[in-house]
Amino acid sequence: FGGYNPVSIMKELGDRLAMVHIKDYVPAVTTERPQAPDGRHIVVPVFTSPGTGELDLQGCLETAQALGIEYATVEQDTLNNLSWRQALQAGYLNMRETGIVE
Repeated sequence: FGGYNPVSIMKELGDRLAMVHIKDYVPAVTTERPQAPDGRHIVVPVFTSPGTGELDLQGCLETAQALGIEYATVEQDTLNNLSWRQALQAGYLNMRETGIVE
């Protein structure tokens, strides 16, 4: 969403990268939300469970593994059609499906 390839950035950072933060979004769909405290609105992506959107989840996890990173934080800012438990489970299962996450 920010215009950069996360796998390329991860490789560029190399051993300076200690942990990854996994977030995924629906391609080509945005929404606006107020930015506190001044009330301005910012354009943000519509987030989705990791592995169901634009993020190269396989590539990010493979790169993290190659860099020796053991942990990832997974986040979904806003929910769409799933509850928070379902979204967490979907993300976990999609990461397991890559064969990298246990």
